Amino acid sequence: MKIIKNIGLSVSNGDIAVLSALLLGSCKPVLIKSGITGPILTPAIISFISAAIAGAIVFIFNRPDLKFFKNASLYIPGVLLLLNTFLTAIALNYTNLATVTAIIALTPIVVAFHKALIDKSMKNLGWFLAGFIFAFVGVLQVIEINNFSDLKLSLPGIFFAFSAVIVSDIYRLFLERKSLKIEPETLSAMIIITGSIFGFVCMLFYSEKVVTIDYKTWGIILLLAIAIAYSHLLFVKGLKKIEEITTSLILIMQPAVVIFLGALFIAEPLKINHITGISLIILGLFVFKLPSVFISYNNWLKQYSPRILWIKNIFMIILGQKT
Repeated sequence: MKIIKNIGLSVSNGDIAVLSALLLGSCKPVLIKSGITGPILTPAIISFISAAIAGAIVFIFNRPDLKFFKNASLYIPGVLLLLNTFLTAIALNYTNLATVTAIIALTPIVVAFHKALIDKSMKNLGWFLAGFIFAFVGVLQVIEINNFSDLKLSLPGIFFAFSAVIVSDIYRLFLERKSLKIEPETLSAMIIITGSIFGFVCMLFYSEKVVTIDYKTWGIILLLAIAIAYSHLLFVKGLKKIEEITTSLILIMQPAVVIFLGALFIAEPLKINHITGISLIILGLFVFKLPSVFISYNNWLKQYSPRILWIKNIFMIILGQKT
């Protein structure tokens, strides 16, 4: 085991946290879709109840400092997070898992492009556009619209999925721009809890339907609440231990994981166009990240070049050549 660690093949706590976040984040749309197919559950109910339970779980097990409740700025991202889950649930109610996943996968590119516009920094505009073109062609491949009738049926789901992307964009930019002077993990916990307060209030409007939900559906809701509660918390924890670019490259695989889980657990159709479309989206996300990959690689090279040169010199001595 020590030898494995010495050659750098061990999985750090940061890697485990990010991989866990990837898995839990991928489970969210699958669980929402499986709940919506039930006879009782609606997108509103599954969003609001799961948000309320997620907040309760985080409050009980993470014990954030109550003084942060006085910070009104936390309520805005809390509501946006709830709204994102709600819009995703509505989109999944109208169209298939592959279409919604493909559209939501565009979020990192939209956020980065929006941020670049605000900062008036367009040095990586070419990479953004190339990545977006690949990803958008992938989305069109997944949506599979053959005629006007298909477009009419899919349009509400496509609209709400793109709305979820816009809300997610505002949510992420708000967190980056707002200086809250709170530890990232505490901030994540508080956002989930404040969002759950609004989820609980909204849930009261559906109280008559809530009492008639069966045990199986409650199980889906509980699993979704856990996924909501800890996917972001684990992501933040992993981000503190490993480089942001490493985290981003791991999470690029999320669309593929979602499609696979959907096919495996809820019998979502897995077609050739889904595979090629998701592959194009992942390629687009990777192309969009290439500038950061190059910077990270150059930093790594600068840090480890003396060691690499030292190893090279040892081999030269062994081979009987002068260094």
